[in-house]
Amino acid sequence: MAADYSDNLFQQGQQIVFYHEWSGTTTGFKAFDLDYSESITNDWEETALPRRINRRYAWTGVTRNISLAWSLPAFNEAEAANNLQKCSTLVRMMYPKYEKDTRRISNGSSLWFLSVMNLAHNASAPLGGSAAGSGLSIGGSLAETGLAGFPTNFSFNVDRNEGFFEMGDGEILPKHISVNMSYTVILDDSKMFGWINDGYVKWSTEASHFPWSGVSSTNAAAESSDEGNPTDAESNADPGGATTI
Repeated sequence: MAADYSDNLFQQGQQIVFYHEWSGTTTGFKAFDLDYSESITNDWEETALPRRINRRYAWTGVTRNISLAWSLPAFNEAEAANNLQKCSTLVRMMYPKYEKDTRRISNGSSLWFLSVMNLAHNASAPLGGSAAGSGLSIGGSLAETGLAGFPTNFSFNVDRNEGFFEMGDGEILPKHISVNMSYTVILDDSKMFGWINDGYVKWSTEASHFPWSGVSSTNAAAESSDEGNPTDAESNADPGGATTI
């Protein structure tokens, strides 16, 4: 009997997981044919100064945006139907919350939490969370391990070349779907995302796994930190901890 070996990806934790805070809804996908990229924007406000060669620059913040694309192949009719349902759930999560009595929108879109292995995860967690049914045990809830933010767009594309499962009565199930999404990251303001001056300048332990994490290298860095030795980047830092422009 033929087997769907792409299931191994999911069982081994190669997942893309979305958690919707309002409803507690979770939907997870195999990280199949994953295309992942990020755009980090370092914002500086520019002011022209009269009779000066240089302009004045003031740092205003850093923004982080993620672009995701992945494929949803269907090994059989059941998986094809499940793929459609997962995509439908993802789109529903973008819509607002209503008050039943007044039939009015009570708030905007919910906060999301995205987990993509060691690429997109909470700053205090080395890995993002896993979807139910994967057999994995990753500490913390999806809100604690996921990366807070919201999607700015979602594209859904049916591959006609792969064909469909024809179910009758006008129902068709795509054998292959490709999707892509842009995701804007929101950081937790209660944590210090930056360099801390504590005798020597070092990266904040409150964001020890930010932005990406290599688990083995993170463990090695933690052991080095426990011994009281700064990393190479820390030991080369300006003792004053200041940057001037």
